[in-house]
Amino acid sequence: MSRGWLFRIITTPPAAWSADDLGRLTGSELGSVAALMGVGMTGRKAERIARILALRDLRVTLAHFAGDDEADQAGLHAAVDALAAAYRGRELREMCLVAQLYLGKTKRAKAVALIQWRNSCRRRGQQALREAKAATRAEARPVQ
Repeated sequence: MSRGWLFRIITTPPAAWSADDLGRLTGSELGSVAALMGVGMTGRKAERIARILALRDLRVTLAHFAGDDEADQAGLHAAVDALAAAYRGRELREMCLVAQLYLGKTKRAKAVALIQWRNSCRRRGQQALREAKAATRAEARPVQ
């Protein structure tokens, strides 16, 4: 039954995930969800679910700011500037605490840390997805 829930989770936008849905997953499946989000996971199941949901909320918030291509420095600077302009320093501080990031002294430093964290999570999640797809293809190949 939980395989159906894992499929439901990974095919549903993260903003629609609930604690009940994640609670139906096994520890290993929660680890897979965390890997796809690009976040590390340790601790008891309830702690992991709470952490996934908190980081999901932060990633959803940060997704609205362009600048995910690190080769595009102008885009990154624009994303940082937009994030710093959109939130107060204390709000950025709270976001940094959720992501367990170093709290820079300025709004811009906090915004830089958050955008870099978001991009890093995206890269790790995309790498986990590529690896999962490769493993699935390898399992599907007939043995000769």
